[in-house]
Amino acid sequence: MRMDIEFLPMRFWISIWLLIIVILVLFFEATVLAKWFTRFTQDIFAVLTSVLLIFESMENLVEIYVHHPLGSAKLDTRPIALTINTTHYTIM
Repeated sequence: MRMDIEFLPMRFWISIWLLIIVILVLFFEATVLAKWFTRFTQDIFAVLTSVLLIFESMENLVEIYVHHPLGSAKLDTRPIALTINTTHYTIM
């Protein structure tokens, strides 16, 4: 999806916002609060990563099933006979 936003001006304004946030954090010495949020943030990212990987694998399984379904209209009901030779195995 194209949004027609210029790259450099957008990066500039993002940098300005980050600068303001960093100055506010430094001004109020909010880095002291980081010890309360560090472990929580790490756990949130771990859960997010796990959920994304699970959903991606489920999406791939659904796509594979759509292209290659397990059942078919014509079922082969012949019994399988296994002939054992001394040199090789043959399935008939």
